[in-house]
Amino acid sequence: MEITLGLDHLHNNDILHRDLHSKNILIDDGKALITDFGISRRFNNTTASISGAGNNMVGVMAYIDPQCYIQQIQQGIKVERNEKSDIYSLRVLLWELTNGVPPFNGYNLVTISVTISKNKRENPIMARP
Repeated sequence: MEITLGLDHLHNNDILHRDLHSKNILIDDGKALITDFGISRRFNNTTASISGAGNNMVGVMAYIDPQCYIQQIQQGIKVERNEKSDIYSLRVLLWELTNGVPPFNGYNLVTISVTISKNKRENPIMARP
């Protein structure tokens, strides 16, 4: 819940995180905190991020909005991340938390990007009896 509230706070203050994943979540006194704002950016800022990073495909591949892959790989169009991209990353983070393993665990970077660009996602891991 704290991660969701933290992301909501960022969005309410016109900030896109753009790199939300499990390694950017810290636990302090039992509270989950979002960290690493290195490639974060203000909404509608097309010239510079808060830190100056501008590459759309920077970040942990399995958490990047699929439209970034689909449009860039299939059509050569660069898609800017937006608040929906952060929500997608939150969804993947929640998938990891509920399944206990990172998304696309054991896949190499090329396989991850190709798999995602083909609109394929991780399947839930079923609990063993």
